[in-house]
Amino acid sequence: MAPVQGTLHKYDARHVAFEHAAASPGRHLLLFIGGLTDGLLTTPYTTQLAQRLPAGWSLAQVLLSSSYDGFGCASVQLDVAELAACVRYFQHEQGKQTIVLLGCSTGCQDTLTYLLAPGVPRVRAGILQAPVSDREALSLLMAPGQLREAIQAAQAISSAENGKDKDKDGRKTTLPPHLLPSFMAVPMTAYRFLSLASPNHDGDDDLFSSDLTDAQLARTFGAIPAATPLCILYSGSDQFVPDTVDKEALVQRWIAASRAGTGAVDEAFSGVVPGATHTMEGAPQASLDDFFDRVGWFLQKL
Repeated sequence: MAPVQGTLHKYDARHVAFEHAAASPGRHLLLFIGGLTDGLLTTPYTTQLAQRLPAGWSLAQVLLSSSYDGFGCASVQLDVAELAACVRYFQHEQGKQTIVLLGCSTGCQDTLTYLLAPGVPRVRAGILQAPVSDREALSLLMAPGQLREAIQAAQAISSAENGKDKDKDGRKTTLPPHLLPSFMAVPMTAYRFLSLASPNHDGDDDLFSSDLTDAQLARTFGAIPAATPLCILYSGSDQFVPDTVDKEALVQRWIAASRAGTGAVDEAFSGVVPGATHTMEGAPQASLDDFFDRVGWFLQKL
């Protein structure tokens, strides 16, 4: 693999972000947020995307406490707090005039939650790439009995901790490793597992499941500030989406929720990207080009 040129920024005492060298640098930043287990340069398309951005834009990848193996003891709320520090750094210390968040996979939860969060530095827009349901993905990746056992154990831990301290919600105690699948072989708090598995359909991470109610969507897609447009890029061949999910219909539900509320989903470029896989790994170049073009057009439209 060839070296990747860029600048490593220390945006707070313990965290960094890597800004790719831009083909045409300027004062506009696309801030990339990876999914579970992701870190610097782990998502295949980022180096290509950095070179395909419109003039004046650069791509930065942020490292959070939840990056790599840290996701099991983190939360969407912690991610948003750290993202706020990163956005503030690029705005005030690097003079970036426009910042857009690009979430990939579970990074989409961070992006959507950030756009809804009060008291954080405002960004210009958000992009969701592969916004899948972790709850529905777990139903594909874990045997029903294994998933049920892990949920019951996490609920028991959460209930016991709530009895002692209502603020804990299972955030301090990790699940026994044998209950978790190999791709989750990290310290995993009961809270984070329940947030992802969301047995009651109300987990903090459960924003993109196909069976969420209209009322739930109204509180997310329908509540995004009108001044902060959102572009939804759903992967047409996402391997972590059950075959029973109608991807086109799901994206249209999200757009309808946005239209009915205060949100502003960009309908010109949002939609299903044919042939795109979850992180674009192994996707045809035509699918990658489609994705890059939509991102570029959306940024130019802002």
